[in-house]
Order: sequence, then structure tokens, then C-alpha cells
Amino acid sequence: MSGETRKHEFELTIDAPAEDVWRALTTGEGLRQWFAPVAEVEPRLGGIVKLGWGPGMEGSAPVSAWEPGARFAWTEDHGERGPRVVEFILEASGGQTKLRLAHSGFGADASFDEEFDSTNGGWLTFLACLRYYVETMRSAPGRHEARMSMFDEAPEALWTRITEGMGLGMQDWSAGKPYKATLPGGASFSGVVVASPKPRYALLRCEELGGSALALFCEGFGGQCAFTSSWYLYGPGLNDTAMLSSWSRYYDSLTEGAPK
Repeated sequence: MSGETRKHEFELTIDAPAEDVWRALTTGEGLRQWFAPVAEVEPRLGGIVKLGWGPGMEGSAPVSAWEPGARFAWTEDHGERGPRVVEFILEASGGQTKLRLAHSGFGADASFDEEFDSTNGGWLTFLACLRYYVETMRSAPGRHEARMSMFDEAPEALWTRITEGMGLGMQDWSAGKPYKATLPGGASFSGVVVASPKPRYALLRCEELGGSALALFCEGFGGQCAFTSSWYLYGPGLNDTAMLSSWSRYYDSLTEGAPK
């Protein structure tokens, strides 16, 4: 690996106090409401951050910066491909929070392109999840139900198959646009598009589940395509089983119908 690296840098303003944003970033309970379904944080410099999206998609990293209320980072060991550093910097501003995120350590050569592109789309969507949660749902109890599978399919083709199966083949994915998804078997849910920062990434508000949200990620991963669905269930949607059962059946049908 050459010495040249590249990084992602994001900035956003969240309409919530910095202490609430800090809690969402630095506690396991907070992280599970917008990021990973498995999350633990030891709140100290040198502590361990554990994150997971299912078997084979779990990892841990040491806390490399810990300045309560202001700065939090962890450093991932990727062996010969070098370390990756994820850093959050918060600044309180009139009841709002200015948040900066940097994810660094990606090599400059083409072997890093897929990872760099996928983490870009992932962070843009996760940051939309973070803002949605902290601004609108931070006072509600919540839980996170995620599914992730690998497909031998081009991301564009898989996204088309997924969205057409939901009745969203012609959906306008612009933020604020209404949608209605209808799954095979007749179950449906509707609301508005909260964000779709890049093709094949989306965050949907679900009115039938009291403002709970569904995040969809369809991205290149190690020469395959990873499809992740994350239901962020809040308040009235917390204990819904019928919709999750319908979604689980639909997700299973996608894997059963995947090209071999």
C-alpha cells in the first residue's frame, strides 16, 4: 500500500442539544437507534467499541479520542490495508449541534475504490438516520432489527429487483416525496422519503409504525453486492410483529430468488 490515503469528510447541523447528539454517538443504546443493531462502547480513551450487523459482520476497535461532549474517535485495524479512523467532532450552537465526521485511511489506489464508495453512501445514509432519530425520536423507546445478505448480482440490478418487488419501481427518491410500499402478500406501509443521498441508499419514514424508519443499503462489497435493511422501531412501532414478519418473508424471497 502506498503512503497516499483519502478520507470522507461530512458536516451537518442537527436541531438538538449537543448532549443528546453525544449520547447517540457514544453509548451502545444510542448507536443502536441509528447505526448498528449490535453496539457497545466503553466510555474512555483506550476503551473498546463493538459494532455488528450479524454473523461475519462484527468487529471491535479501540477508542482513540475521548473528549466528553466534544470529540470521539475509534481506530480500526485492517492489517496490510492500513488502519481506518472514524472521528466525530461536536460543537454546540444555539441549542443545535454542528457535527463533523471524518473517516480516514483509505488507500488512493483502485483496490480501495469499492470500499470508499460504499462507505460514502453508508455514512450519508447513517447520518440521515442519526439526524432523524435525534431530532424527532430521541425521547421514544426504540430497537433496531437488521438483515444483511450477500448477493452475486450487480448493485443496480439488485436494487431494481428489490424496489420493484415493493411496488416502488417508479418511486421518486427525492427527500420529502411520499411513497407507498406494497409487499407480496398484500402488506403495505407508507410515508415519506427522509433521505436518499445516493442511488441505492434510502431512509423511509413509516407512518403505520408511528414514525419508525426503514433504511435500505444496496452496495458493492468484496466483489459481491451487500443488501442491508434496518428497521429503526420507535414508540408505537416498537412491538409491531405483523409488519416485521411480512418484511422478513419478503427479504427471504429475495435471497431465494437470487442468481446463483
